[in-house]
Amino acid sequence: MICPLCKKNQTSIVSDKLDKKNNTVKRKRYCICGNLFSTFEKFQGIRKKRKIRPSSYWKNERIYLYGIYRYNAAVKAFRKGFKSIGVNTKKIYNPKTKTYLFSADERIKNIEDYQDLLSGKNIYDGGNLKVFYKENKGKAHIGFENNKKTEFYKVENKKKTISNVIKSPFYWEQREYVLGKAKEDQFNKDKIRKEIDEFYKLICSYVKDKQFNQDFFIKRDPELKWFWTDDEVWKIYTTVR
Repeated sequence: MICPLCKKNQTSIVSDKLDKKNNTVKRKRYCICGNLFSTFEKFQGIRKKRKIRPSSYWKNERIYLYGIYRYNAAVKAFRKGFKSIGVNTKKIYNPKTKTYLFSADERIKNIEDYQDLLSGKNIYDGGNLKVFYKENKGKAHIGFENNKKTEFYKVENKKKTISNVIKSPFYWEQREYVLGKAKEDQFNKDKIRKEIDEFYKLICSYVKDKQFNQDFFIKRDPELKWFWTDDEVWKIYTTVR
């Protein structure tokens, strides 16, 4: 501590007294120049960043995986619905993301056409045919409206989607890494059944929480930001989740 009289750092502490109420300490200091003075110092706590608990991390991981598989389930229902009315969907390769998109619009020949025409409320609007996603009697469906007639095609139920998630060895490897549970559980039918039931309860309880919004999915995998920021993708997912 620098002495206010001689301006030199040659002081020593004589005594100190803690004031818990104000979180300060009063220190009497003596300088070799003969000056005796007091200082009042306030403690400033350093807030440590909380580490996420393994159980919380695993909850987030499962909801993220569920989101991807659930969206794919909607796409499968979408393609089946088109096929049932005689409209074949086709793959469109996106060289930028090295992924495929599906379209039933004859005007779309490449990814540029897809990006230009994929707007508005409907995925596809050709003539009198409209396609949309909605819940029907509490279950997710793909709706087709043609000449004022509406038909619905079911999206697989949530437990089926969860079953597809846990078929992946990656799921069990992550489970072992995060929770320390043996990945060999994937070969035990009873433990698989229990895992599906726990996963299902988790989805029913948390999947619609505000924290699991678009930002959650983007931050979870920034490389798929282009996917989760697509309004149509998010609309589909929030309908069928």
